[in-house]
Amino acid sequence: MCIEAIFLSSDVLFDTTLPHLAACNGAFASLGMALRWDQAQLRLAVRALGQRYAITAAALHAPSPDSAATLVARKDTLLLAALGGGGVPLDAGARQLLDDAAHAGCKLAIVTEQPAAIVAALLGACFGADVNSTFCVVASGVDLGAPSDNGAYALALRTMGLDGDNCLAIGGGAPAQQAAQAAGIWTVPFALNEADAQPGAHGCPQLPQLQLLMTGQRAEAAQQTSRSARLPQPAPGKARAVFTA
Repeated sequence: MCIEAIFLSSDVLFDTTLPHLAACNGAFASLGMALRWDQAQLRLAVRALGQRYAITAAALHAPSPDSAATLVARKDTLLLAALGGGGVPLDAGARQLLDDAAHAGCKLAIVTEQPAAIVAALLGACFGADVNSTFCVVASGVDLGAPSDNGAYALALRTMGLDGDNCLAIGGGAPAQQAAQAAGIWTVPFALNEADAQPGAHGCPQLPQLQLLMTGQRAEAAQQTSRSARLPQPAPGKARAVFTA
């Protein structure tokens, strides 16, 4: 068994916890909110809502009903400004995974809700002109709530000419995991253990670990009468993924 492609979210490749936290707290302050998050609170929100929309978990504390969209927009602006002052180093575990995947002939793709400007800043600072030779697909600003047959993951699979049965998606929070599963892609949570529940912890599973995990998932799925029946389906929405081969 081999993995033909691995789908990654930007938070798997780069630990942007500190600039992201600063951007969230800056957005709170700009709306006159007294709320301030710490790293543990941010990570919990990211797990539940994904990296871009984690800040909407604080919308109940905001002054107006439309503050969720305002919080996201202001956080995005502050995060982009923070990244403009210098790139975020590629996680060491992610670097090893990319090297292992290249050696094994495994394709790599990025699917993320993060805006194109933020993704471009992160990838450009790290990979430069090698972005297109490293990743077969980069999909940014995606709608993870799009119908599974026309969502970002399904479009990426068609772009690469692959079936999801031999592909894996790592991390990205609950919305990304659900969208990948709905497209028939095996998923692996970003946390292989509870270590990343601690503030500042970060890491990326290695390709041998993923091979073993995928084998275990297959064995478990073989005991199910219907694999698709146990996959959570994302809510309908409009796809707005942009792909670069």
